[in-house]
Amino acid sequence: MDSCSKMIILITLSLFAGFAASDFRPRPQLDFATIINRTVCPMEVKINEDLKRVPQRIKMLTCARDVNKWCAKMNVPKNECCQVQRDDVSLFCVEVQEAAMVYYPEIKQAGPVFVSVGCVCMMQKINKVPDAEPRDWD
Repeated sequence: MDSCSKMIILITLSLFAGFAASDFRPRPQLDFATIINRTVCPMEVKINEDLKRVPQRIKMLTCARDVNKWCAKMNVPKNECCQVQRDDVSLFCVEVQEAAMVYYPEIKQAGPVFVSVGCVCMMQKINKVPDAEPRDWD
């Protein structure tokens, strides 16, 4: 094997090792309270309880009722909070739901229950109506 081939193999292996190592970098770990208190869509923790169901208690993360009140409390400028409308875009908080399988032993039946698992800031483009000329209805 000539020196050029060895160099190409060495460079290829180096690049591959660099890409592989970058995938295994430690990701920052945040505790639960920090996460729900630092999002642009604040969340509230609620417990869904049904004593006739297994599991009896399911933790749910729902969107806070008044996002703007939360933003003001946390000194977040109003234009940086999620509940805002800009020129042609509207931002709003939406609950994310996931189906969780539960079991009802009394009736020996299993089935899904929809559980709120978080709140995300969604963006929707606003279609503006073009300025219309006044019409003469006579």
